Amino acid sequence: VDKHFRGMGVGKLLMTSIIDRLRTFESVKLDATPAGYPLYQKLGFLDELILYRMTNPSFSADPRFEPGSKVEAIIDKNLSQLLEMDSKTSGLDRSMLLRYLQGNYPGKAFMAMKGDRIEGYIFGRDGLRFNYLGPVVAKSDHEAIRLIMTTLDKLKGQAVALDIFQDKTEVIKWLESVGFTIQRQFTRMYLRSNPCDGLAANQYLIAGPEFG
Repeated sequence: VDKHFRGMGVGKLLMTSIIDRLRTFESVKLDATPAGYPLYQKLGFLDELILYRMTNPSFSADPRFEPGSKVEAIIDKNLSQLLEMDSKTSGLDRSMLLRYLQGNYPGKAFMAMKGDRIEGYIFGRDGLRFNYLGPVVAKSDHEAIRLIMTTLDKLKGQAVALDIFQDKTEVIKWLESVGFTIQRQFTRMYLRSNPCDGLAANQYLIAGPEFG
């Protein structure tokens, strides 16, 4: 809502209309900014978790890769296994989104492999002001950091943004050590029920509030 029209009920009207159109769905979710949070609370949304927006205006750190899984580009033949893993981890079918990201931004799409098993993966996209990283799914902090660093190594001198779950404290500390700072937070909220939380421990970065 344009700032000149805030506080006049426009946001509430828009949201109640959307919620009414989604009345047949078991659950409705959103990632709320601090400004929007009070409205969503009044409409019955409940808190699920917190996300931090972190940015680096010009990434410059040198990568330090410790021994671990082999990180390689995501290619079409790996997508079926990856999408199956993502469905179990996210609790959702994100196949359309991930296929879009891999097809349009292949230089930001990597996976960590142990033998023929996928241990984690990262996607990304271009933005107007920042390169955006996410989603990231991994079986450990170590693998998540390796995946993020692999992508960052190709973005030297460029601005980077990402949204990370608040509970990933070790990865947040590492990001701060290579120049990232927390800019703001989002609150993930849900309406009615929350049946699709997936494997939260393996979820690190989201694809963005506008994607999930």
